[in-house]
Amino acid sequence: MNTKKKPVNVRYMTMTAMLSAIAFVLMMLEFSIPIMPSFIKLDFSELPALIGSFAMGPLSGTVICLIKNLLHLPMSSTGGVGDTTTLVVAPLVAACGGTVAKMSGRGLAHSGGTLDKLESVPGVCVEQPLERFKQIVRDIGLCVIGQSADLDPADKRMYALRDVSGTVKSIPLIASSIMSKKLASGTDAIVLDVKTGNGAFMEKIEEAVELASEMVAIGKNMNKRTVALITDMSRPLGMAVGNGLEMREAIQVLRGEVPVDDQLVRVCFSLAGNMLKLSGLTDSVETAVPKLQAAIKSGAALNKLREMIERLGGDTSYIDEPDKLVNTRRIVPVLAPR
Repeated sequence: MNTKKKPVNVRYMTMTAMLSAIAFVLMMLEFSIPIMPSFIKLDFSELPALIGSFAMGPLSGTVICLIKNLLHLPMSSTGGVGDTTTLVVAPLVAACGGTVAKMSGRGLAHSGGTLDKLESVPGVCVEQPLERFKQIVRDIGLCVIGQSADLDPADKRMYALRDVSGTVKSIPLIASSIMSKKLASGTDAIVLDVKTGNGAFMEKIEEAVELASEMVAIGKNMNKRTVALITDMSRPLGMAVGNGLEMREAIQVLRGEVPVDDQLVRVCFSLAGNMLKLSGLTDSVETAVPKLQAAIKSGAALNKLREMIERLGGDTSYIDEPDKLVNTRRIVPVLAPR
């Protein structure tokens, strides 16, 4: 019986490692195609895997792809989360006398969706008929729902396709998706929060400005008062990550448990202030701040959220006891080094 071990092929291992490293470097480079839309890029990172497959067999190509993706994993952005602005801003504005009729989306790529966060409250149904949606807005001045069969149905299908077709970052598709929901909801004034940074779809400020300009132009062409704010998403906006956790954080903001100098609160006040200004309820964003602070202090803003959750079929006890939103069996403290 031959028990002699097969010698390790050093050349094979070296070539595979070198090609994997080259593939990883190429993966971080993006090459635009002049005659194609800006979101379509050439990806040369598969070329080393193809070379490895031809030179050393298909197993080598598979290993190169695997190593390339493993190397890229810790480099991938995990931003775009912790953004609970809608859940804070909408009740705030409604509590100050504004009317907020909003259609939101679900999670896309690495970003969390407002609808998913709302549905972390048991019983909440975000798919409401158009007449029911209008009735809720008339009754309490506030409603946040998703696309439905009779309200922006095309965007519901396009939204799902973007996540699987590599067109998440397409500026024309982002602009049309966002603005179609705003216009379908029948709003007269639109305030847009355009994210930029390494955790956003628009990583470069120039891309964010281009997207903001496109959406403002659409709004103005439809005779809507439209303002766009460009805000930083180089880090998660809030301190919580995950649907239930982020819903709880929004409730904590509305209860006044988050400091006013917190980044999330500052962004929410800026957005809400612009909404009140466009609605003619304040003269400026600065004069809106005391009204927003009073809405939190009096509990009026939290009550608006509670009313909306109730109208959407949700269990309002989760608004009064937000810790119920988090069912964590194990908590592991992770301390940052000093």
